[in-house]
Amino acid sequence: AAARVILANIKVAEAQEKIVRYNRGKMFIKHCIKDTDTDAERELSLRDVEPKKQYYLLDRIIQRTLETKELKQEREMVHQAAKIKEKEMMLDLAGFQTLLSSLENQKNLMQEKYGVGNEITPVFTPKEIAALDARKYQTMDKKEAEQLASIITEAEKKTSVERIQDLLQGAAKELEALLPQIPKKREPENSLLNQENPIRQLQDKTQEIASQNSAAEKNIQPAQNHVKIETTERVKTPFKDKGRSR
Repeated sequence: AAARVILANIKVAEAQEKIVRYNRGKMFIKHCIKDTDTDAERELSLRDVEPKKQYYLLDRIIQRTLETKELKQEREMVHQAAKIKEKEMMLDLAGFQTLLSSLENQKNLMQEKYGVGNEITPVFTPKEIAALDARKYQTMDKKEAEQLASIITEAEKKTSVERIQDLLQGAAKELEALLPQIPKKREPENSLLNQENPIRQLQDKTQEIASQNSAAEKNIQPAQNHVKIETTERVKTPFKDKGRSR
């Protein structure tokens, strides 16, 4: 909550600086003006449509008298666009101020609820630290830049992300302890989880058949060798008898 308040303060300061810069260069900021007759768009500033200043009253009167209707319409449209732009920035500032007030109230309520003093160490994420560092170089207030540098130095000393994770894990353990122990439902024996994988069964069956075939081949091999030996002896015997008879 303290970290969110600091970031909301930065948003308010940025919106205020934006308005200040706009007011400084208000005469030179271009606005897109659309012609009602031809639908053509032009970018004009207040300096482009404002009449040049004349030192003599008679010259100013003549200049106003000789102005065309188109020039007067353009001036009015540019002034209206400038007012709309300024109003939008004021609304943005009001929105950030409302958010800041809400976050400050939230932080104060949490301090009262948990009995925390004013000395609070904000916990920032790495992304928030990067935003603080960017603001440090963008601000026009030297005092604000020094405060942000001090905040960043203190934040970088701590492992902010790990601290947040520890807090979440601790809250999860406390929640588990508070919840009633719900007995786990017993899965039926014929449920899909208890059934063996059909592909695994097919692989086991294939291995079993392969092992049986291998054992059968081992038993048949000696018999085949015996048959071959007997056949060879029977074939050789007639040749020996013929040789002796001759």
